[in-house]
Amino acid sequence: MPDPISPWDMAAAQSHYNRLNSYGPNGNVVYGHVGDDGQFVAGRGGRDQQQAMQTEETEFQRQLREGNEAGTLGLQSAVLGSYGLDGEGGGALPGVPQIEDQNGIAQQYFDANVGLLTEHFGRDQERMMGRMQNRGLPVGSAAYEDGMRPVMDAQNRALTGLSANAINYAGQEQSRRFGLGRQARDSAINEITGVTSGRFSPSPLVRGGSPSNIDVAGMMQSNYDAQMAQANARQAGRNAMFGNLFGIAGAALSDRRAKTDIRRVGKTDGGLPVYVYRYKGDSTMQMGVMAQEAQDKFPEAVVERPDGLLAVNYGEIH
Repeated sequence: MPDPISPWDMAAAQSHYNRLNSYGPNGNVVYGHVGDDGQFVAGRGGRDQQQAMQTEETEFQRQLREGNEAGTLGLQSAVLGSYGLDGEGGGALPGVPQIEDQNGIAQQYFDANVGLLTEHFGRDQERMMGRMQNRGLPVGSAAYEDGMRPVMDAQNRALTGLSANAINYAGQEQSRRFGLGRQARDSAINEITGVTSGRFSPSPLVRGGSPSNIDVAGMMQSNYDAQMAQANARQAGRNAMFGNLFGIAGAALSDRRAKTDIRRVGKTDGGLPVYVYRYKGDSTMQMGVMAQEAQDKFPEAVVERPDGLLAVNYGEIH
């Protein structure tokens, strides 16, 4: 019978024949296993050896990678130094943005614009006062106050509108200033994060790709099944041959002296050796036991013929 297939060997073979070593102008990617000393060894490993992969750079690729890595480190140092995060001082990370006082912003807006209204109010009041005087109305009289009231009401409405605008402006300005502060802070943090966590990634050593899947496990199993079928067929034929052999009635010539081209092929259940051979002077291949050996284990099955040669009654041996 064929030896059974090791699941480990089947898995290792399946993996090995479906991995593609890649070779390119920038370097190679080679598959192998980990050696006894922890080193990379190309090729398929044994049952207890871990699979491994190794990248092999060209000299140009190595110089390119090291140059870019050095540049990345220099950039990190420069950016961190600009924010005072390199331990040397000299910079400052933007502070956490704060919500500014809305009333203060509104007051600034109101103070900046009320002067224009005041100047306009003064001219309106002078014109109205001139009209009143031309009409002979004295300052402080009821008629004078009635004439000035529309001017004062208009001025009050203008001041009320300016106050409302100042409040609206303060809300918008408050949001704008907070957004600018947050943007500056986020920009600094993103810049720092980028230079500290960024890694140099060289171009791929080789073009990606893989071979078409090879069903090694299936082929191994099919081969094993074929071997089993052949072994079973041989066993069935052997069993039939022995069955016919031991079913022979009477004694058959089985003396070693009458045989040639003798070759042992097995043994009976009782431990008696079985041979293939030809009778001398006959080209037909036969199978059976040797009478001399059967005489030792099953003496009752062996008889002597008149010519002095020994014969075996196969029905008496097992």
